[in-house]
Amino acid sequence: MGPLAVHVEFQSRNDPHIGPRMLRYAAEILKKYRLRVYQTVIYFGNAGLKMKSGLSYYFDTSTKLDFGYRLVDLGNFTREQINKHHNQHLRAFLPVVERSRRIIDGINFLEACVDDIISSDLPLEDKRWVILHAELLAGLAFSEQVIKKTFEGVEVMLNLRESAGYRRLFQEAEEIGEKKGEKKGEKRGERRGEVKGAKMAIQQFLAARFGEQSLDIQGKIQELTDLSLLNKEIPSIFSANTLEEARTIIERISPGSPKGNKAPKG
Repeated sequence: MGPLAVHVEFQSRNDPHIGPRMLRYAAEILKKYRLRVYQTVIYFGNAGLKMKSGLSYYFDTSTKLDFGYRLVDLGNFTREQINKHHNQHLRAFLPVVERSRRIIDGINFLEACVDDIISSDLPLEDKRWVILHAELLAGLAFSEQVIKKTFEGVEVMLNLRESAGYRRLFQEAEEIGEKKGEKKGEKRGERRGEVKGAKMAIQQFLAARFGEQSLDIQGKIQELTDLSLLNKEIPSIFSANTLEEARTIIERISPGSPKGNKAPKG
């Protein structure tokens, strides 16, 4: 088959322009790497899938387009299918399968998904990784209250803060804290590190979710300094279905906005 480039696009909503967007991505990858491109769109939104898996038109034999890509609707997969897959890391996607059931059963479905991850044969560190990603994906399908109630105890049980993924985001906070001899200095150092870790987590999410289109708003994140506000708004940002939704949240809490860096009341 030879070398090729694999492009995977995640979608939490039906994008009417997904076809032209995938075509543009394919053209850019082909231009840069000169490789054939295998593309897959993975959809896990609450609404039924309405997107098409390609673009085509025909004027004559010299002017035509026949472009396609693979389209996967996770909402049509069952928990059983995911749980039986040989790659148990795919259980991170459990919160966004079985679209109808997850909407009807709500927290009961999400708790069952978490139980599936806990009961897997994965090593502890891998379970932490899967739980961390499952919690992020759950933010796209469930309310913040349901997520908190479901994952709070699991985070404590798995000691999630000790996981490599979690610690990577907040590593600088620990390094700064270790260098400070006084408690006051340690707290300041940890706080600065935690702020940087939170901002890094948001930037990584935006880059993975929206790609290069999010570069401008990623730069805006550097202006944020209020740790309590960052922690409060992270779930909302991770739950954003579109780049514009994420941009609205980030601009609202930016220092230059009327409510910048001031936590909302209530």
